[in-house]
Amino acid sequence: MKKAGILILSFCALFCFCSKPQQPQEKISFDVKVQSVLGDVKIKSATGEKAASINDAVNEGDIVSTGKKSIIDLIYGERGLIRIQENSVVRAVILKEQVTGETQLNLDKGKVFISVSKLVQNTNFKVKTPTTVASVRGTTFRVSATGKSMRLDVLSGKVKINPIKDDKVIETIETFVTENQAVELSNKEVENLITIKGEIPVEAIKPAIKEEIKNEIKDVAPEVMTLIHSGSEKEIEKIIKPESPVVPEDSKDKVKETDERKKKEEQAKLLKEQDEKDKQTEADRIAKEQADKIKQEEEKKQAAEVKKKERASSVPTL
Repeated sequence: MKKAGILILSFCALFCFCSKPQQPQEKISFDVKVQSVLGDVKIKSATGEKAASINDAVNEGDIVSTGKKSIIDLIYGERGLIRIQENSVVRAVILKEQVTGETQLNLDKGKVFISVSKLVQNTNFKVKTPTTVASVRGTTFRVSATGKSMRLDVLSGKVKINPIKDDKVIETIETFVTENQAVELSNKEVENLITIKGEIPVEAIKPAIKEEIKNEIKDVAPEVMTLIHSGSEKEIEKIIKPESPVVPEDSKDKVKETDERKKKEEQAKLLKEQDEKDKQTEADRIAKEQADKIKQEEEKKQAAEVKKKERASSVPTL
């Protein structure tokens, strides 16, 4: 693909941050460290490539790659979790750049799940794919890239989307992706959007996709969860163990009435079936008795005929 032809979507999550006057700004570490490794995971740096190990640091310029059935969990400072799924390649382009406060990961291919709690003011977190860039200030989301298309699933937070062409944001085209919404676009669709100045389509995350994401993160180790911000921890737990919807009392009463009605209908049905069965049994008994009576009378008649013939044959002839 030619560099001039690269089309990018910009995802900007907007959050409000409130701070009390005269309070010192919270100091947060933005180091990225390995906390959990499963399978074939490698970190390639300027000094060479090595197998990833717990407590390894991921520095600017490093490339993290995962093989088949392999996963790595990275802790982003004290704020969040970065889980890189199997068959993925992620580049740590910028890690808390001092001037802009920016962190950027490039997802060349694969899937990455990220949960970062509300970041300190003037900080920004980006995930860039070959066709998109997701910029957030504190949210939970998943980005997927195949080389031919991309997908963004937002589990919490609010994401503003703009297309970019030749590194220039197209400000006249934008939309918002909020909690439980997704965007899925092919490279061609991004190009068409810019050409016709169309709207970026947003869809609800389907239950099957939610279940897929849940299965991808349900085995995050407890020791990993204890290291991240409580906000991120709650968001992940919400995905893994979604809360049951609260049923109003009047709805509960209606459900109870419906259950009782169904129970009575079922009992009435069983009684009717038993009554019909009993009637059929009685009818069969009566029919059998009548048949037996007819048979007995016929046998008696036949026996009388036999005796009559025997008496007639015993009379002497003159």
